[in-house]
Amino acid sequence: MNLFFKTKQSSVTVILTVYKRNNLNEQLNALLNQTQPPEAIWVLHYENWFPIHKRSDKKTSIRYFDCDVNLKYFGRFSLAIHATTTYVWVLDDDIIPSATWIETCLQASEQHHSIVCSNGRIIPPQDYQPEKPKGNDYLERYFIGDIRSSATSINSCVADTRVDFGCCSYFFKTEWARHFWAIWPKTFATGEDMHLAATCKLLGDVNVVVPRQTSLANSGNIKPDYGVDEEASWRKKDFISSREEVLRFLIKDKKWKPMHW
Repeated sequence: MNLFFKTKQSSVTVILTVYKRNNLNEQLNALLNQTQPPEAIWVLHYENWFPIHKRSDKKTSIRYFDCDVNLKYFGRFSLAIHATTTYVWVLDDDIIPSATWIETCLQASEQHHSIVCSNGRIIPPQDYQPEKPKGNDYLERYFIGDIRSSATSINSCVADTRVDFGCCSYFFKTEWARHFWAIWPKTFATGEDMHLAATCKLLGDVNVVVPRQTSLANSGNIKPDYGVDEEASWRKKDFISSREEVLRFLIKDKKWKPMHW
């Protein structure tokens, strides 16, 4: 990593949500200890399922938004349009990044003119259910960054890889939020990850990249086991069918074309 970044604060606003998972303190520790820490952290607290300790920091502005209504996945992207930093990083409540992740995202976004995600999906040709595994090698071919090391559980990716849409952690230029809202979503219940990728590609020719991740020192998520609890969206019984509707809308109605189609 570039040592120049070690003492420089980044023009990044991080948007976190707190709902039924109590990982906020661990996430804040990971963010404040970045080699290139964010300028601001915004915590969107839904429905007050448990009290949170509202921390402050001398260098990074931390703000809290208490919301009695659960605005789910899309509410975070509404907040993003108010950021004054160059970049926004929206991450799920089960993501714990390595200390160098913002540094990695800044470099990868500039190099590839892309949204940067810690993991992502490639959509096989004519497959409207890409998150339903089909065959022994399906995960290795189409679930990028989700391969687990035998030695430790981290997000892992052997090289910078373009994907159709990212998952869990979305680092992008703030100005690209206008693409997100220029096309109205099919639903607000699911599919924000697909919607972000499709709208930015259609309106800004912006791709999605999962960068190289090989160890605890450079992984975008060093605690992926946090994402397999009972709150995980992929465990919901209608997960595949509801996301298929979103995908059909984006491809058939809005003319988004996945890479291999």
